[in-house]
Amino acid sequence: MNAAHPALFAALLALAAVAPEGASDRPSAPAGPPLEVSVRIGDETVTVPDGGTARLAGGAVVGARVLAHRTLRCDALEFEYPRDWLYSAAEGRDAGWWSVLGDGVQVHVKRLGGVDPADAVEEFVRGLTANAGSRRGPTERVLGGRRLTGETARTPIVSIGGPGAYRAMEHEVFATRDADGATWLIDIERALPSAPLALSGQDTLEIVIEGRVVEVPTGPGFDEPVGADVVEAIARSWRWR
Repeated sequence: MNAAHPALFAALLALAAVAPEGASDRPSAPAGPPLEVSVRIGDETVTVPDGGTARLAGGAVVGARVLAHRTLRCDALEFEYPRDWLYSAAEGRDAGWWSVLGDGVQVHVKRLGGVDPADAVEEFVRGLTANAGSRRGPTERVLGGRRLTGETARTPIVSIGGPGAYRAMEHEVFATRDADGATWLIDIERALPSAPLALSGQDTLEIVIEGRVVEVPTGPGFDEPVGADVVEAIARSWRWR
């Protein structure tokens, strides 16, 4: 596997701080009018507001709702993700990658060709931890009914001008083969909150940094990555094609 692959994924970390938050079942445009959907039934077309209804000329009532998710579909897999996340992709003859990015959560998948899955995970994690990152040990996750084993790692987030919302990304890295023998690398990332934005009400430890007293959270929550619920929802929607 080309050594540039880990660098390509790592470069996307910079987008985490500006990506929109995950979608939910809220209206499609909470700050303004809802989205509208054009619905065609037979020879008649009507415009229906998201979550609303419209009446056809014959008296029948039709309704429509914009789903809270989009579906990423590529050669060997598909999964649902919140509709207001960022999406990027590039595909070639023998390789390709697809990425979706939300607030503190990212999912990257990469088609590598005939690389051994275990070697793909090892090389990717080695690239993540070559400078400031750290290995966290083995992990497993069920995706599309397939139990995958992989490795976890953490990489720091460097914010220009002071601490950002998150201080590090925790990676779950897996690889598996599809029915055609191609290897797919999967990198699921969840952010760890920075100290100023950690959960309130937990224990803190006062330390002195450059003459200033700073409260550092030490209780539950500070060392737990965000986005567990949305990652579980993505995992449940995962399907192998």
